[in-house]
Amino acid sequence: MSYKSSIKNWEGLAKRDALWSILTDSSKKDGKWQLEEFYRSGKEEVEAVWSLLDSLGALPAERTTALDFGCGAGRLSRALYPYFEKVTGIDASPTMVEVARKQNSEYLDKLEFKVNKEDRLGLLKDDTFSFVFTSITLQHIPYPHSVNFIKEFLRVLKPGGTAVFQIPTEDVREPSLWQRFRSFIRFRERLAMIGIGDGFQMDMYTVSLDEIKAIINDEGGELLAVKYTNHTDPGFNGNLRILNEKEASHGFMSNLFIVRKK
Repeated sequence: MSYKSSIKNWEGLAKRDALWSILTDSSKKDGKWQLEEFYRSGKEEVEAVWSLLDSLGALPAERTTALDFGCGAGRLSRALYPYFEKVTGIDASPTMVEVARKQNSEYLDKLEFKVNKEDRLGLLKDDTFSFVFTSITLQHIPYPHSVNFIKEFLRVLKPGGTAVFQIPTEDVREPSLWQRFRSFIRFRERLAMIGIGDGFQMDMYTVSLDEIKAIINDEGGELLAVKYTNHTDPGFNGNLRILNEKEASHGFMSNLFIVRKK
């Protein structure tokens, strides 16, 4: 899938049900997410990540600016609010950014939300952020565009800053012949793309562990840790768990990368 088509899918999902498009718990579909519960999930996820960074000695030394990539409705941006002087949320969907601004209006003294439809972060300058964070976003961006963004994270990160990004590194599913056929045909999605119906869907993409490690090294980063996580579980809901390899080897193997810029 092209990146342009991926953005069109994301915008269609945002218009249909913005909060569920971010946290896809089947029990919350069709507008069943309560705002308080939804944003609390972001707070819990950021607290878990912060605790992990602290245990690894990987907290950013400077806490002035943070980037929330793939901010959606600002779930993680709001959660980062207490930790930094300024938080910038970036998303490819204008509808998501509109929702983020509306639902976080009382926090806009420190939060800003921007639309970016390119597979680069050209609207952001080099060495700008103390912290870059993204979860459940790169997994929905087709290759090689996801790789471009990982490079951009290191470009916009300040020397000594920390980047934390999640992405699946392997697909270990064993789909049936019928499932493979349905994935190939994608009939409802094709109709949605030309304005018929709302059969937009989220795709999952992987980048190999070795390729990501090479990118980090080539772009001036130091890999501090890689952890298996439950981010690709449909019922993730911000309840971050660190897994062992056996626990992670079902469906997509999700990894959380913790990187410091040299």
